[in-house]
Amino acid sequence: MAVKVREGHSGKTNLTGAKYWLTGDLGDEFGTSKKGKWIVVSFDPSTTKEQRDTLAPMILKTYGLEWGEMNVQQAPIEISRTGDIAEAKLGGGQMALD
Repeated sequence: MAVKVREGHSGKTNLTGAKYWLTGDLGDEFGTSKKGKWIVVSFDPSTTKEQRDTLAPMILKTYGLEWGEMNVQQAPIEISRTGDIAEAKLGGGQMALD
């Protein structure tokens, strides 16, 4: 899932323009146990440390799951929108996750 914050603040942190990408495996029992197997949160290099530090706990809380494994990385994220169609690429579409 690719996300670009169009406009927003959390406290004094301006989140406008921040981009992140979620990759994960919910596993077989996420609906009953509220546990996911693993998640990788990729932040675009243009997303500041302050934005990352503010967004990371919000992202994890939003999905309400406990993750068996969580990793954070930095990678370019391209998001484009034409009408109702949105497209996104992580790492230029050429990157393998660590």
